[in-house]
Amino acid sequence: APSFNAHGQVVFPVSLVPPDDSSRLASLWATDRQGDLKLIAMEGQTIGLAADDVRTISRIQFANMLSSNDYPVINNRGQIAFGVSFSDGGRAVLISNVVAVPEPSMMVLVAVSIVVSMLVGPVCRTGP
Repeated sequence: APSFNAHGQVVFPVSLVPPDDSSRLASLWATDRQGDLKLIAMEGQTIGLAADDVRTISRIQFANMLSSNDYPVINNRGQIAFGVSFSDGGRAVLISNVVAVPEPSMMVLVAVSIVVSMLVGPVCRTGP
């Protein structure tokens, strides 16, 4: 089932059928704040968990076995939590930032820096 956040972003699972109709692939899709559809994860996709740790998703889990909450879950920043199993037998709960909006504090800092640099202008130093 789809999950929504307060900004109208939605995340939902989709079962894809390849052209050769060999097997279905589970995938996870979401919309960004502009309503554009983005792929979050797909079975068979490789992801980097660390610089030297690349794994292949063998299964996307859409139910949390540890609580009554269902995955995927999207928060009001647009971060998506979902469970996966890897081809090496490992499992993880991942957080995707594909459709996330940067934290306001960072955006304000950037805006303030731009305004200050426009008001002050370039600083030129001359010799002693």
